[in-house]
Amino acid sequence: MNLFLFGEVTAEDAADLAQELLAAEEEVTLYLASSGGDAVSGRGLAAAIDLCPYAVTTVALGEVGSSAALVFLAGAFRLVTPAAHFTFHGCRTSK
Repeated sequence: MNLFLFGEVTAEDAADLAQELLAAEEEVTLYLASSGGDAVSGRGLAAAIDLCPYAVTTVALGEVGSSAALVFLAGAFRLVTPAAHFTFHGCRTSK
């Protein structure tokens, strides 16, 4: 099964993808091209990848940044295209 996360990581998109991951009946490939977004949603999606009953391969197609990088790293297998690049940064837990 092929899934896609393009654009901002939002609670709605992460919830939809998590439902598809948890209901998977075959191996999953998740293609990513996202600069990031909501950190809590990204961590939740990464947890859903860990709980998926089948192996999840994550593929970096373009920019993979911030919370999308957490999602990418959760894949059992990780592939990076030549055009991909990553952005990592610290996370603030309080204001």
